[in-house]
Amino acid sequence: MGTERHTDIKKLFFFYVLSALGIILLLSAYVEGLLVLQLVRVAYDYREDLAWYVSLLQSMLFLAPILISLVTLLVTTVLFGRRLASWYGPPLRELKAAVEKIKRQDLNFAISYNGPDELGDLCRAFNELSNQLQSSLLQEWTREEEAREMVATLSHDLRTPVTILQGHIESLASVRPEKRAQRLERYLPALEEGVQQLNQLLGLMLTAVSLEQSGFTLQPRPIDPEDELARKAESYTLRCAEYGITFHYHVDKLPGLEGRAGLDMQRIGQVLDNLFENALRFTPAGGTISLAWAWNRSVLSFRLGDRGPGINVQDLPHIFDKYYHRSAGEVEREGTPKKSTGLGLYICKELVARHGGSIAARNLPEGGCELSFWVVPFNA
Repeated sequence: MGTERHTDIKKLFFFYVLSALGIILLLSAYVEGLLVLQLVRVAYDYREDLAWYVSLLQSMLFLAPILISLVTLLVTTVLFGRRLASWYGPPLRELKAAVEKIKRQDLNFAISYNGPDELGDLCRAFNELSNQLQSSLLQEWTREEEAREMVATLSHDLRTPVTILQGHIESLASVRPEKRAQRLERYLPALEEGVQQLNQLLGLMLTAVSLEQSGFTLQPRPIDPEDELARKAESYTLRCAEYGITFHYHVDKLPGLEGRAGLDMQRIGQVLDNLFENALRFTPAGGTISLAWAWNRSVLSFRLGDRGPGINVQDLPHIFDKYYHRSAGEVEREGTPKKSTGLGLYICKELVARHGGSIAARNLPEGGCELSFWVVPFNA
């Protein structure tokens, strides 16, 4: 809006001021003319006994413009005030009611006045303030609900490894000393697995919380993606061998493409680890898991597939949602259903997005599923 804009209230004010001045001039000229004519008439027929009358006429010549001005200004002011009250009374009452609602923490209001003047600007600003406050409160309520859901989910998932650890520790404490070493050797794998589950759950929770903080930043550095991913492939090959699963690794680069890419490899590795562990959980013995990646200098793309049961069709659009749990019936390789935290794939999506990319999932025609994502190196 320009600074030269004339609003309705200014036009109204100038109209009343000019009208008042015009009325004052016209009435003053008319009354002054009458008084002058009367003075001329008396001057032609002057007598001593009319001296007081002449003096009165002269005083009226001086006082008449003043009285006319005062009366006209009073009437104009009253009319101007009534007109302002009829124009701006309703929106001002709406503003007052809105302020009272804000005091009561009630943001469910909308001011209807939308005039092209300053008051209209104020009403629109109030409506915008209400919308922004509602949006902020909704975000705050959503964060609180997510925090409660996170606590409930983690409490449920932490209970299992904690119960296992507690049971084994109590069993070790109750056994006779001479048999404790033998039982400890038998319990060590279960204890180690329980500690790993605790670390994994706590890591997911901390990562999910840090992603929502304004201070979260990536730490990219120049790396050779071929070397880094080859080490990952070696690790995944060994993990698959433990469960009788074959791991395939494939690299697709443009000919002659060498050099370094600016990536936060710790976070990219976290994405790959989450996807790999999901594939490992659902791939049966004798199955295969494959990892392929490609680099064309400006984009790195990854595909990780398995030959497990795939993802239920109704789950596919939601698997990257926060706290989303897959439908019942999906069974892990070990043959026991597991309720996940619903954070792993959500974290993958967020980390990939921070690298300027996106992630997707699809079921393969030959069975199993494939998760693919791409990222943009920071020096691309």
